[in-house]
Amino acid sequence: MTERVNPNIHEKIYDEKSYDPWIERDGGMRALMDSMAVDPTEIQLLEGYGREEVMHMFLSGMQNTVSLNNIFAIHHIIPKSVAKIGRLQIFTQKAATTLARYGTINMRNGWFGASYEVITDILLNGFNATNGLSIRGPLGTGVYLSPQNLACNSTQSCYPNPNGLKYMMLCRVILGNVEVVPVGSYERFLPSNIEFDCAVNHPTFPSMYMVWSCNLLTNIHPDCIVVYTETPTITRGGIG
Repeated sequence: MTERVNPNIHEKIYDEKSYDPWIERDGGMRALMDSMAVDPTEIQLLEGYGREEVMHMFLSGMQNTVSLNNIFAIHHIIPKSVAKIGRLQIFTQKAATTLARYGTINMRNGWFGASYEVITDILLNGFNATNGLSIRGPLGTGVYLSPQNLACNSTQSCYPNPNGLKYMMLCRVILGNVEVVPVGSYERFLPSNIEFDCAVNHPTFPSMYMVWSCNLLTNIHPDCIVVYTETPTITRGGIG
């Protein structure tokens, strides 16, 4: 299956009035935002076609390990603060320079799984050396994401909150000029050449993307958060 990156995923395709601050609807994100000073207007429940598309990406990528009833909420990330808009502009600029240099951006959708504390820290500060960075990972030190059709590969990093909810972030990743790095390269922390932007474990069918720590600010941009559960104890509208 050819992976398609939706160029309009960041458009305002949701209903502004659909955001419900109650924990029963938003999977606990509002409580986290209140406690960690995240602007609630920067997290909106994704509705309509955008929600259907992200939901399809997630379910197909989970390869039948979860069902539609497991999806608790899908949130769209809208940067509004000066710092977050600045990070988006840096990402956009890197896409333009990558296109000019290599003739392609090589942008992909990537799934990033983590605890809700880490996810919220990324919402506040973007990807950096204190959140999401895997030290001595299979390809070296960097941020690991799963391809769009292999969201299941990121579940091992999705630590549940006390209510059993898990969080996975859908990101746009500028792979740019990709270096194939063999699994087991634990000591690596930089690409072998400054011309390489990211690493993969296979040249044609990678099961992981890895963004080097030196490119965290420029090559990843979070778009959506999927809140889900692997058990039937939580349903929409309440906690069982």
